Amino acid sequence: MRKYPIWHFRKSNVDITGKLQKDLGLSPVLAQVLYQRGIRASHEARKFLWGETGDLEDPCLIPGMEQAVNRLEEARRRGQRVLIYGVYDVDGICSVILLKEFLDYLGIENDYYIPSRFTEGYGLNREAVILASAQNYELLVTVDCGVSSVEEVTLAGDMGLEVVITDHHQPPEQLPPALAVVNPKLVPGEVSYRDLAGAGVVYKLVAALVSRLQVDYDLSGMMDLVALATVADIVPLLGENRILVKAGLKSLECTSRPGLRALLEETGLNGKQLSTWHIGFVLAPRLNAAGRMGEAAAAVQLLMTRDKEEAAGLARFLDQQNRRRQEIEAEILEQARQEVAATIDTDRDKVILVGREGWHQGVVGIVASRIAEAFQRPAILVSWENDRGRGSGRSIAGFDLYQALNRCQHLLLKFGGHRQAAGLTLEKSQFAQFKEELNRVAEEILAGEEMRPQIDVDAEVSIEAIDVALLKELELLEPYGEGNPVPNLVLRRAQVVNPGVVGKNAEHLKFWIEGEGKRLESIAFGMGEFIQLSYSTSLFDVVFQPVLDTYNGESKLVLKVKDIKPSRLPDDPRSGAQGLVFMYPRGLVSMEEDIKSELQGSHPVLLVYPTMRCMERHLLSVKNSFPRRILTPLNGGLSPTQQARAARELAWGKPRLFLTTNAFLKYYIKNFSLPGNLRTVHFLWPEEPVPDLSRAGTGNNIRVVRHAPVSSPLVESKLLDDWDGLKGAFIYTNRDRTVRNLCQRWEKPALEAGVTDLTQRRQARHRFLRGESEVLISDARFGANFPLVDRLDKLVFADSPYGLYEAHALTSQIGKGEVEVLLGFSGTDLEFNQHYLEKNFPDIETIRAFLQYLGRRVGRACLTLDRALKDDLVEFVGRKVEDAELGAVLRILVELHLCQVRRQGATMQLFFTGAKTGRVNVQDSPYFLEGMAEKESFRRWREACKIG
Repeated sequence: MRKYPIWHFRKSNVDITGKLQKDLGLSPVLAQVLYQRGIRASHEARKFLWGETGDLEDPCLIPGMEQAVNRLEEARRRGQRVLIYGVYDVDGICSVILLKEFLDYLGIENDYYIPSRFTEGYGLNREAVILASAQNYELLVTVDCGVSSVEEVTLAGDMGLEVVITDHHQPPEQLPPALAVVNPKLVPGEVSYRDLAGAGVVYKLVAALVSRLQVDYDLSGMMDLVALATVADIVPLLGENRILVKAGLKSLECTSRPGLRALLEETGLNGKQLSTWHIGFVLAPRLNAAGRMGEAAAAVQLLMTRDKEEAAGLARFLDQQNRRRQEIEAEILEQARQEVAATIDTDRDKVILVGREGWHQGVVGIVASRIAEAFQRPAILVSWENDRGRGSGRSIAGFDLYQALNRCQHLLLKFGGHRQAAGLTLEKSQFAQFKEELNRVAEEILAGEEMRPQIDVDAEVSIEAIDVALLKELELLEPYGEGNPVPNLVLRRAQVVNPGVVGKNAEHLKFWIEGEGKRLESIAFGMGEFIQLSYSTSLFDVVFQPVLDTYNGESKLVLKVKDIKPSRLPDDPRSGAQGLVFMYPRGLVSMEEDIKSELQGSHPVLLVYPTMRCMERHLLSVKNSFPRRILTPLNGGLSPTQQARAARELAWGKPRLFLTTNAFLKYYIKNFSLPGNLRTVHFLWPEEPVPDLSRAGTGNNIRVVRHAPVSSPLVESKLLDDWDGLKGAFIYTNRDRTVRNLCQRWEKPALEAGVTDLTQRRQARHRFLRGESEVLISDARFGANFPLVDRLDKLVFADSPYGLYEAHALTSQIGKGEVEVLLGFSGTDLEFNQHYLEKNFPDIETIRAFLQYLGRRVGRACLTLDRALKDDLVEFVGRKVEDAELGAVLRILVELHLCQVRRQGATMQLFFTGAKTGRVNVQDSPYFLEGMAEKESFRRWREACKIG
């Protein structure tokens, strides 16, 4: 059985997102995504969406920057030789080139040094320091490294070599004794430049020098390499990184560097609009391949050369190296899986730690990432060489790998990195103890956590909101990357139609989502096995990313699906919770599951309500639990043609959920036969004895399920004395005027009354349950999709319900046994409801009076329903006739096949069929029967509330 991923929703703040919408003219979806990106203020959002290089902070705000600028200015003034010390990855290489180009521009004699990944390892090393001193360098500037090199910097000082460190990695407690340590992570608190890559720090250093020296140096020429390095190093694309990468992508598309142009040509990207994906998955792997395979100099030369032919040759060489790296990676991945199977107990071990002799040091980090993703736990791969090994690790969400290694540092020779990735060196004799200690640390951090994949969801959307305009607005969030991923949106209770598998090996799932007049094409890559889900009888929650698919010059919106699950399943499988509250009316939940089981077995199901209005109260929930194509209303609210069509579908035994009433079911049994494949009939809150189904014409035994109301506290109800000071109340209303008046009484009421979007209703209820709203104003729409209200002091009826079932609907949603019930209406309200019911559901005497009037005119083929006829009718019956009453009578006459009503322009015309009005049995009208049930339910309510 598949383990569903955890859908992680972070909390939001409706006040903040609302202000972002208002101030910047954003959609609710974009405002919500910005909030999830840590954006709280409008000026922050404006900078995030539209920021430019002019918005970058003063580089001298970074600690150590002033001292570094002073020292380089001194080197220029005194004509000193400078050695730039970098590392072998893309960030290190780009950092070296950027600083070297500027020092060349200033006329400072300089050279660079990039250590070998295999013989020297990462960071500053003793041998390089000794060599620099021997070659008479007077200043050593590190880029993208050095912040942990205490011993090496101390050695340099002892040898008379001054050191300036520029780095972006996490600083240790003890900093090296360098002349300057330039590192944005030394700034306390959160700042927009805290997560700069190494090349970003170099860019700020050059900008500070340009400002100090007042030289005419084009900083925009650095942007292509800054963007390349920032994306390749997987630092968060937030704050200043976002501005740098946005500008750098444009610069990269028209770069003047022959090497980059050759690489774009080699990879087929020349002339294309570039994104962070092209850097992260096309360009950076080829540049990194040089360092991984031991040829870092090739990448440096490619980016520095001004010769087009040399650039083309180097680009081809790097592409070949990348293919070789992929082959070695595949081999090591298979071997690593074998080691995991042989040495790791995935039921016990929280961290995967495996090693083997001779694994290629340049590839183990990539393989560690694959293993971590496959097993959903941190993974470290160690390459042994004799008795010493060097390892590379990758982590998962919620586990800080760097801090975990820090707690085990007594067992390591060396380590470094950050939350998600780290490197280490250790003795083979310490391996077993290190594995045990690291797992113990991980057990503390991940205590009780089941190793499941997690999907961060940014916003919940309705199907109406999904369009090209939304996609275009979300593009304002680009460039995407670490810390600013492509937004994951969730569509709740989606109707999935026409699912099928595509791909060479049927590995992908393709389907359409329908609703509200829309049909959205959807593709779920690598999810072909999901074809087995029961799409015909269930609704599904879908996490997706909207994309624009262009083919043959035509573009269309497609949903790129990241995950899909039945709507009834929780977002977090560990707790069984759907959102904030996980309690639901158990009877309604079990009823829903039973109905789906019957439908999947190709059996029709009857869901019987006490009244038509009760069905309408529940319809919102039903439509959000079942695909609408399988819902078939069967009641007096339909036209005779619609009734006949629905009755035929039931008689034929179609696997549908038929929504009917107790009164209509009696009518149906009297006139039709139930199908032989009908096995289950659910009666929701029956107020009368259920019909006898034993003589209903079916040979099967029909299972009758009665869902009686829960224990109701209505018998203890009392009148509400004062609205003032009312807090923690669940308030029922059914009139717009009452809702408006109630909303003015509290500063932040939670409002679900009148709201038909289930997502908005659930959000309002959650605000109340979290204590963010003083009261919850409801309308007694009910169903399994509504969490119970367990944070409750009082249940208040501000308006009178129209039937006992509405009171039951409200009390069924209370998640606690004892609650004070208050009646905030009067006998006048009851009389208003009584009058409403009488006019919409006329009694037999009223119908007979109308029939007598029409009987005098039955000889006429047609009557125009105009003012003159209405005045004549009023005179005949001797009282005022309201439009609702006349409409109800005509509905009944149509059901009895006495006449037809047709609209001719602005008037209505009655066409008589010639039937004898004196022989009509009003009991043959389903609408009349259901009207009697409505009034009887209201009578029961009046008895229960004991008012008027």
